[in-house]
Amino acid sequence: MPCGVSRLVSEKREKTLSLLDNIKDFEVAISERLKDLPGSNSHIKLASVNRPVYEPMGNYRTGSVMLLVNNKNKLPHLVMIKRAEDGKVHSGQIAFPGGKAESDESLTLTALRELEEEIGIKNDSINIIGALTRIYIPPSNYMVYPFIATQINPSAFLANASEVQTIFEIPLLSLIANKKIVKEVEHQTTRGLIKAPAFKIDNLVIWGATAMILSEFIDLID
Repeated sequence: MPCGVSRLVSEKREKTLSLLDNIKDFEVAISERLKDLPGSNSHIKLASVNRPVYEPMGNYRTGSVMLLVNNKNKLPHLVMIKRAEDGKVHSGQIAFPGGKAESDESLTLTALRELEEEIGIKNDSINIIGALTRIYIPPSNYMVYPFIATQINPSAFLANASEVQTIFEIPLLSLIANKKIVKEVEHQTTRGLIKAPAFKIDNLVIWGATAMILSEFIDLID
């Protein structure tokens, strides 16, 4: 590799490592990178073969999810949940806190409300950085709007047991170092057995719309 190219690669890697191990650097870098979203180019990597590639013209419900990055042990961690085994469409899946928008609230407020209702994080303790690309979820007929927020001073979680089984905190360094895309994994759902790509990160298997959203997030920070 030519010396100049090698230096540029090294500088890029140093910048990436900086935003992965310092939450202030993460905030600055992600704010800039959100101006040019990869969108469907990221989503398609984790989409199942039979997944519709279009967005419906209307007659869908809207909701929001929050990608919360907290400062656990002075390192940026991404917060994710495992949904309760309740027999609903996304039962038992790894997900981001989030849910249905109420008629009288903005999509941002939906994400904040759900964050507090599901895992007990109050909105006065976090800083919303921006939004990722929206994504349509056919099984539940939702258009979902993902937001990114940071929490410099982490507070204790309070899981809503009726909705959340487990809360995970994944170091961004580990997220990038240990991510692996498995092209075809079988997933048992309320609609039967589905084969779809998935992220395997440590012991977590993340698939569906959550994996597609996570794919765009990873593309922005890696």
